[in-house]
Amino acid sequence: MSPIPPLDERGHLPIGRYTVTLDDVRRRFVDDDVFANSSTREALWQGLTSYLALWRRVEDKAAAVLDGRTILMSVWLGGSFISAKDSPSNVDLTIIANGDTLDECDKCGIKSQLSELAKRESMTRRLGVTPTILKYRWFRSPWDMMRSANYTLDQRAYAAFRGSMDDWWLRARRDGEAKSEPTMETGSWRRGYLEVIP
Repeated sequence: MSPIPPLDERGHLPIGRYTVTLDDVRRRFVDDDVFANSSTREALWQGLTSYLALWRRVEDKAAAVLDGRTILMSVWLGGSFISAKDSPSNVDLTIIANGDTLDECDKCGIKSQLSELAKRESMTRRLGVTPTILKYRWFRSPWDMMRSANYTLDQRAYAAFRGSMDDWWLRARRDGEAKSEPTMETGSWRRGYLEVIP
């Protein structure tokens, strides 16, 4: 695990992905004295931990099919919660879930729960978390993926979507910019994000 680096002058992590524990996240972005007057961080933290507990419940329900494997592989945390903003409105996250395992679990009665966990608007209202689900698909090598018939559409989609999400979490609007669709000028790499491996 790497320590969470100091925030830059704009209040963001330096560009990069930093692997940390959930305890590290809590200490730095909830319990730190700099957020003592935050009106949202504690509640958002409770929402995040409740959301992750829902994933554990789904895994428990599918235990017979999983046979010791897990669905949840890692969680990427970005956005205003992982910044100097005193009272962010939500926790933005990407769930990296084992796609092959999810496919197997379609037959074990958890499809509706997984569908609920993927509903961004609903989860934002209920728990203050705004998730994106990324289905991990193992592939041998990226160099010949696009020209080889040996790779499935799922593998290609995973590689493209993972790269897109990494690019997205590195972006930050400049101070004062409206929340609109980013352009090349307003959507460049300016910040880092965190990865938690349960």
